[in-house]
Amino acid sequence: MIRRPPRSTPLYSSAASDVYKRQLFPYMSQRYGWEPDGRTTIIINDQTDFANGSATIVPNKVVTLYATQPTETSGLEDYDDWLFAVLVHELAHIFHLDMAYGLPWIGRFPLGKYASMNLYTPAWIVEGFAVYEETVSSGAGRGRSSYVDMALRTAALEDRFPGIDQGYRGFADWPFGNLAYFFGGRFQVWLASKFGEEALLHYHRAYASDPIPYFTYLPAEIAFDQSLESLWNEWEAEVTREARSFADKVRTSTTYQPSVTRLTNYGGDLSGPRYSPDGKWILFSTDSPKDGSRMRRLPVKGGEDEVLVDDTFSKAVAFSPDGRALYFQQTEINQRYYLHNSLLRFDLDDGGAARLEIEKKSHDDFVAPSGSLRARDPDVASDGFSIVFVQAPYGGNRLILANLGGKGGATLRSPKVIVPAAPDVQLSSPRFSPDGTLIALSRFQGGRRDILLYERSGKQVEEITRDRALDVDPTWSPDGKWLLFASDRDGASNLYAHPMDGGPVRQLTKLVTGAFQPSVSPDGKSLVFRGYSADGFDVYQMAFEPEKAPIVSLPLADPVARDATPRRLPAPNKGIPALPPPVAQAAGEVPALDPTWTLDDYTSADTLLPFHDNWNLFPTAAVN
Repeated sequence: MIRRPPRSTPLYSSAASDVYKRQLFPYMSQRYGWEPDGRTTIIINDQTDFANGSATIVPNKVVTLYATQPTETSGLEDYDDWLFAVLVHELAHIFHLDMAYGLPWIGRFPLGKYASMNLYTPAWIVEGFAVYEETVSSGAGRGRSSYVDMALRTAALEDRFPGIDQGYRGFADWPFGNLAYFFGGRFQVWLASKFGEEALLHYHRAYASDPIPYFTYLPAEIAFDQSLESLWNEWEAEVTREARSFADKVRTSTTYQPSVTRLTNYGGDLSGPRYSPDGKWILFSTDSPKDGSRMRRLPVKGGEDEVLVDDTFSKAVAFSPDGRALYFQQTEINQRYYLHNSLLRFDLDDGGAARLEIEKKSHDDFVAPSGSLRARDPDVASDGFSIVFVQAPYGGNRLILANLGGKGGATLRSPKVIVPAAPDVQLSSPRFSPDGTLIALSRFQGGRRDILLYERSGKQVEEITRDRALDVDPTWSPDGKWLLFASDRDGASNLYAHPMDGGPVRQLTKLVTGAFQPSVSPDGKSLVFRGYSADGFDVYQMAFEPEKAPIVSLPLADPVARDATPRRLPAPNKGIPALPPPVAQAAGEVPALDPTWTLDDYTSADTLLPFHDNWNLFPTAAVN
């Protein structure tokens, strides 16, 4: 059963029903040797502007999919198709958690689904198994992600590799709860490569047969003839050897090694470093369990940074040309139930902030029912009059161009959609060229994330990249001669500079860790970027000298409708379900469903029955 908001992108409900019923359910049932009984409810949730999903089997089997697609800074950015990836991950939870054999299966009769032993196991096992499934059932996933490669490699090189007992969701140090996903997922990919997938599945079946919760020794001995603790240590040693080998190759592959200086020591998550127009400040956002999310500015000539805005983590910031105001995104609670993004203007003279509001005559076309603009990634043109941003309504992505006006420049006038939403398309990080005639952005489409140029009218001008690499974070040099971006095409995310005069592309960094979100100083002499260490992300600085950087070739791959080519091992499983093709449709249109499905209004009455799908001795209630 699929449940979705009335105005959500209908593609999600149509594709979810087809993929689940016709492909994923039989595919997983055959591989796992287990078929969950009763009904699984799939809920399409459009209450947030961040990407996620969840699954539970108690009191009923429910999968929740967030309609919003992940941005390129989330750690979820490596996928072939977002709906398919999150659906595979969450359905893996349903199958895995629902397994019961032996005494636990007998316990199902008096206790219902509470007698499911895979509910009572460390988070790295539960989440890691779902990451394994999203990986081997596609050409992408976190089991192949260069972002996760970076996290593991850096932890190994800096002697910060976590122990097996640290893979829980509440882990207080970087990468926080993602440790269970990143490390737990890669460990299970490694177990399958060492012992075979059947041995990995045998472990999970054996655990589902053991009536003693959190006792992993016996299932591990049955499946691997070895304890998980010893296997984790063996895997850590292998990751460390590979990390050292990678570091040696990086250091010996080029003589161009520019000096890089770390400017901050926050760690955790940090995003959006950008020079102010006068070159005196660097703006960025931080997020950590210690002091929450904050937007800060750091003096370029040294000194302590200053907190500008609390409770704000903006992926990108933009300045007015005179440097007296900045524009950013802020996640707000709307109407009690929504976490949607708004755009704000912050006055650097008086410290006041104002929400950007759409002019009244355009309100209904651009403002969500929650009252939010659902916008991110703003950029202001050099004329100080035009603003461009990405809007994410109902699971889609579209590019909006508007004029700034009204009191304090906080009214968006004459807004227009210059790049409309389309299935399977995600837009990110639009940036005006210095003369304001072009807009560079990162676009995900058909399994590829590339850098493109558009005119202000929305006409596509040029594909700067077209391949399977993750190409993100475009920005311009102040003179407009270079278009910079980040790409993981050599195994780690590094910075590249594309000359606008048609010359060769230059690789600006060759780091062992990773570099993202470049910003060039107004005088064109230096650049800052979002860099990585085992602590997390910080602001780093280096000289901007593209003419000295080595030349690299970035040939354009042939156009394809969808590219699911694995960029690295492991190879996808044979017989994985085919990805559904993107289907063009008008906004609000509900495509025809399979004849075996029906479309009804939502009611909660049937879920309140005590015998709905399974017997529940301990019914639960949830309050939002």
